[in-house]
Amino acid sequence: MSRASEILKFHEAFPRASQPGIGFTTRDYKAGDRVQAHPATDTWMRGDRYGTVKKTTRNSVHVDMDRSGRTVRFHPDNLIPSD
Repeated sequence: MSRASEILKFHEAFPRASQPGIGFTTRDYKAGDRVQAHPATDTWMRGDRYGTVKKTTRNSVHVDMDRSGRTVRFHPDNLIPSD
């Protein structure tokens, strides 16, 4: 699947994130949630795509990444909820 089709699929699945100024907030995530980094992030392009939410702050979501084991801070709009 190409990067463009993945982004299109994301915006079809999460129309709220497609609207400027609305997007996701830190309230949409809680510790223990599984997430995927957005395809436009460097983390995703380096192959570190999935992780578990460690904590949320007022402006960011801290995610323990599966592949590298690092904890990475993301803006909520740069995460995709995963099942």
